[in-house]
Amino acid sequence: RAKGRCPPTIDKGGTTVIRGVSHFETGQPMGLSGSSSGGVRGRNGRVSPPVIDRRTSLDGTTARQSPPTPRTRSVASYRGKASAVVVATLVFGSFLVVLLSYSEPAASYPSLDPIYIDSGTDLSTVELRALLGIIDGDGSLSDPYVICGWDIDPGNGGAGITILDRTESFVICRVYVHTSSGILAHAIRLERVSHVKVNDTALANANYGVSSVDSDYVTVESNEITFCDTAVDVRKVNVYPDYCRIMNNTMSLGIWGIYLSDALNSNVSGNSISDFTGYGLYAVASDYSNFSSNIISGCDESGILVESSSYCVVFNNTLSENYGWYAGGVYLYDCIGTFVYHNSFIGNTGGQSNQTYQYGGSGNWWNKTTPFGGNYWSDYSGVDVDPADGFGDGPYTVTGDTADSYDYYPLMERPGEETPIPEFGSVVAPVLAVMALFLLVRRRRAD
Repeated sequence: RAKGRCPPTIDKGGTTVIRGVSHFETGQPMGLSGSSSGGVRGRNGRVSPPVIDRRTSLDGTTARQSPPTPRTRSVASYRGKASAVVVATLVFGSFLVVLLSYSEPAASYPSLDPIYIDSGTDLSTVELRALLGIIDGDGSLSDPYVICGWDIDPGNGGAGITILDRTESFVICRVYVHTSSGILAHAIRLERVSHVKVNDTALANANYGVSSVDSDYVTVESNEITFCDTAVDVRKVNVYPDYCRIMNNTMSLGIWGIYLSDALNSNVSGNSISDFTGYGLYAVASDYSNFSSNIISGCDESGILVESSSYCVVFNNTLSENYGWYAGGVYLYDCIGTFVYHNSFIGNTGGQSNQTYQYGGSGNWWNKTTPFGGNYWSDYSGVDVDPADGFGDGPYTVTGDTADSYDYYPLMERPGEETPIPEFGSVVAPVLAVMALFLLVRRRRAD
């Protein structure tokens, strides 16, 4: 058995650095910290790294019944009132929860001309800002300018929202950027800006959904992006260890899903990426980045390609039914110290290898040791007998250009998926309504 093989540690001036150990385990930036304390010896003898709450009385001797006491009368009268108040509160609460849970459709937003803001744009007064769709804020970190609630159709070749060479903070939310004719150049274009958040938008029919160049502290979160050649394009994040965050977006039907270039320390997580004719996620020269918990399917040039990047983590992703010239699932090209583990590879196909391929590079690992192990492979043919611990008894081969690599701890079952948390309104409103109905019936029976 090859179980027990583990990644190396690298000594830097007396401090042992565990290359590739992710912040999921250590709570520290990946690849930048570690401990020189002793490891744990594996099952094959090799040492693994330290894994980082009326009453009524009657007088029987007289012919007259004693009147109820004031206390008895008070309790009897208030009990019905209290039930009515509770019922009214529950009914109103149900209505309020449903109202708060309601999401206004993008098509009902008021129309606005394309927004263009650069270094020469005067944003000194509320009136000037209102002309540009800014409804709130003063541009500071604690009170950013807010562009929210607009329907923008720039027409063929135009750009919906453009912000260039500004140092203020912006939030762009609940906007619908699209075109009824042709295709946009950019839905949202950001260049040389800092502290910009794009969230809860709907973007469609553009060369670029969100484009960010020479910018930092950019967050793209919870957006729906469709029919864009590249859904999210990020090039050159200026400040390390500050970052770009691309999280919890739904994107589909384009050429490339997410493209990163020189975007160090980026976090790409929780995205649904499907049906692109190119790559689902393509990262080049983006060291120390984390690609986790994404669901990528139906892409024609690999689900994930990581190129010329060092010390990245590809963790807990689900890659299914993707195709690639080299491999359909994950393709590592000239990478160093990258960890690929706890992913699910399901039915991917490719020209050189179906699920994965590794070209060049060094020090890349396709598994951690217990308890994390490696990856789930739908085409793994091994067994788990000796011992029956959830890991295959033999390694899974990762095809390489000159030499193969291995997942020494292949998972026999897919990594556990967290039960999704339903939206607040979808659960609480029905519960409140049932409680209100129960109390109404109970009150009528008591009456």
